[in-house]
Amino acid sequence: DIVSTSCAAMLGLTVGCARCHDHKFDPIAQEDYYSFTAFFQNIQLYGKTPDVVGGGVPINREGILRDLPSGAGQTLAVSEKSEPPPPSHILIRGSAATPGKLVKPRFIQVLCSSAEASEPQLPEQSPDPRDAAAKKSISTKGRRLAIAQWIASPANPLTARVLVNRLWHYHFGRGIVATPSDFGHTGMKPSHPQLLDFLAHDLVGGDWQLKRLHRRMMGSAAYRQSSRAENQRALLVDPDNTLLWRQNLRRLEAEAIRDSLLFAAGSLNYQMGGRGIFPTLPAEVLAGQSRPGSGWDNQTPAAQQARRSVYIFVKRTLGVPLLDSFDFAATESPTARRNTTTVAPQSLLLLNSDFLQQQADALAQRIMRQSAKASASRIDLVYRQALGRAPTTHEQQVAAGFLTRETIRWEKLAQEQPNLLRPAEPQPAQQLLNWTRFGGIWSALDGGYSVEPSPGAKIVHDRARLADGVVEADVLLRTPGGDAGLLLRVANPSDGVDSVAAYNINFLHDLLRLGKHENNWRQLAAAPAKIEVGKWQHLKVQLDGGRIRIWLDGAAEPALDFTDPKPLPAGQIGFRTFQAAAAVRKVQITADGKSTKVEMQTDSYRPPEVSAAEERALAAFCKLVLNLNEFIYVD
Repeated sequence: DIVSTSCAAMLGLTVGCARCHDHKFDPIAQEDYYSFTAFFQNIQLYGKTPDVVGGGVPINREGILRDLPSGAGQTLAVSEKSEPPPPSHILIRGSAATPGKLVKPRFIQVLCSSAEASEPQLPEQSPDPRDAAAKKSISTKGRRLAIAQWIASPANPLTARVLVNRLWHYHFGRGIVATPSDFGHTGMKPSHPQLLDFLAHDLVGGDWQLKRLHRRMMGSAAYRQSSRAENQRALLVDPDNTLLWRQNLRRLEAEAIRDSLLFAAGSLNYQMGGRGIFPTLPAEVLAGQSRPGSGWDNQTPAAQQARRSVYIFVKRTLGVPLLDSFDFAATESPTARRNTTTVAPQSLLLLNSDFLQQQADALAQRIMRQSAKASASRIDLVYRQALGRAPTTHEQQVAAGFLTRETIRWEKLAQEQPNLLRPAEPQPAQQLLNWTRFGGIWSALDGGYSVEPSPGAKIVHDRARLADGVVEADVLLRTPGGDAGLLLRVANPSDGVDSVAAYNINFLHDLLRLGKHENNWRQLAAAPAKIEVGKWQHLKVQLDGGRIRIWLDGAAEPALDFTDPKPLPAGQIGFRTFQAAAAVRKVQITADGKSTKVEMQTDSYRPPEVSAAEERALAAFCKLVLNLNEFIYVD
């Protein structure tokens, strides 16, 4: 399994065919297969970790995780056995009971320039295992390192091409080679061989930097095309779009659909790392087990269930219905290319699942917190939040009619069944004067403004601007995790985690950081700092052109002193948080010898009156929008 998976994933070769015997027209011989297997013969899966149980008796357990040398976390691990590697034989007809010729570790010959190049340079082993140096030599033979270096060698003709092709496959819906794990004779020939060669050479020449390659692909004219098939001549010549005369219309993968629903609803939890999560499964799904519910934690808190799908615990005999319906990858073998089906159960599940109803409710509540009673503004917000665009005039009219009919229907139902509708959630009873909020639930706290944890929230003062000068403020982290800090020289703020151009000075895990927002967030400098949860801490920032100096809690020397070669222009003052409950107060600007306190006041206001029937109607509309093909498919 290790050999077949490694070759298919990184070399695009199906070498498993050579396990039993040679094939007349296959350049990969049985001896190649078992010579390659020899690199992995001495692996001890996960190793053994000592453990102490009751009575103090030490035992060994299989240890799956190992601490990383950097101390930044843990990783899955294997170890090498301490004894000399076992001999490797060709197995006649693939049977372990009939060993044949003895073989040594060797690279696949057809991929090497010569027979000598296929021989790895491995450390020699001392024949005396009692010698301490010999034991060390045996336990660090370097077999896996040798095969890793060969796979990633610039001289390897396949690795870079296979990797480039996989990235192309995910950006365009189909690889330059349409069989991503089979570059052999039975695989498809590349549609653009010279392009594949060019990108592979560019990847290796660019020190294997994937982000650089992503940018090159996504900035290309081919990627930025529309998927509209309006060219009749092209449709006749190339109906499958092999030559990429348009973009391929693609459906989101199962995990991306779930994450997009959580993001649109404002529920997505961006927490990274840690234990896998267990989404709540219906009783009907659990009933399919021999012991219903065994091995599945159906009590996982809602906030944890809202984490990204990559953290969902995978149990082969128990799948998450939403993911399974949308062609989740098979868990028993590597999946080079997922199927993309369109079947009725997908629509039925989205329309009737509790998960989607919960996200529609959350999106409706989010919209009601942000808008007045006018249905037009709510419709506009739903479209912008879910689809990233404003509705057309016709869509506005259709949606308004739907909301009116649904509201009347729920009002009639409420008259017939008085306990049917729950009361609408109370709205905040304060508004922040002269500050514009972008996301998050904000309120007054200790003479400043506070925000609850959210995937990303910020406030920006409507008038206070600064180019050069000093900004001071008190910042409070109310909960551990996440980060919070000032925004300076803010330009064009809008909703979204990184939709702002600004400098960002924030606290994170006992770290003081200076970052820069320009389409995305980029760290400029960082320094260790004593950041205490629940304590107001004074932040002072001096801007002088591109030079930025930052002091914490009245220290004599700046904690950070950084010069940006491309400084941002003058802009507004703001405060940003990410996955943290935090607060800011006592904001003061000193510029041109004049100090000004930035007002932080609240005013009571009458929140918009939203009936329970209106809320249910808006939730139903949100559910419809989240079911649109435009939400599930990407152009």
